[in-house]
Amino acid sequence: MNGALKYSSVKSDTLNFTKYRKHAVRLLIECHGVSAQKARTLSLLLEILEGHRISFSKGDYRFQTKRISTKILAGELGVTPRYTRTLLRILEHAQIITIRRRRISRFMSLWNAFEFSGFIIWLTGFAQTRRTPVPPKEESNPRLLFNGLKFPTANLSQIDRSHKYWRCIAYEVLPAGKDMPCLSSLSQRFRLNLRKHHIGHDDPSIIPRWKAFVKRALDFQNQNGISNAA
Repeated sequence: MNGALKYSSVKSDTLNFTKYRKHAVRLLIECHGVSAQKARTLSLLLEILEGHRISFSKGDYRFQTKRISTKILAGELGVTPRYTRTLLRILEHAQIITIRRRRISRFMSLWNAFEFSGFIIWLTGFAQTRRTPVPPKEESNPRLLFNGLKFPTANLSQIDRSHKYWRCIAYEVLPAGKDMPCLSSLSQRFRLNLRKHHIGHDDPSIIPRWKAFVKRALDFQNQNGISNAA
């Protein structure tokens, strides 16, 4: 799928798919000459197809349906299979869906999978408008010297030179006289947090995110009276 979505925090959930369906209806009416009534029927068909998505969160499966027969779709939509095939061709021609065609059995019954190709394009553009990289405060910031800086994929160690930079950033937010939480454990939880929000280790905002994460850990430690030196 599009690389812009790989680390994006924008979700491919039903809420965003509903927003996309409204966009698709406008596209069908304004660019493809579809009547308003038929566009509403096509929107309902997209809603039915979304109900057959393989997954709502896992990789490329977020944008694919399981294989489903035209007869089943027609039954859910309340129209004939022939009319359903016509509607699917309209969506395919408008590049809203891509049909993964497959004919099975000697009776040549149609069982197709559908990819929401239009939703991928729309969501990519939506993700780019929501992306807010954090620029450095000053052009003289020494961190600009680091090209392609990434948060370590292994726990922070005291002797590794490449990890020293991130340990120093953590200690920047440590108040005087306070103990630092275990950085090995803290860095592991930070990586899990990045994965949860689909953020890469080389995201432009990685430095302020790491500082904010350490600060929250310190606040939690102070509130609960925990003393755990790194």
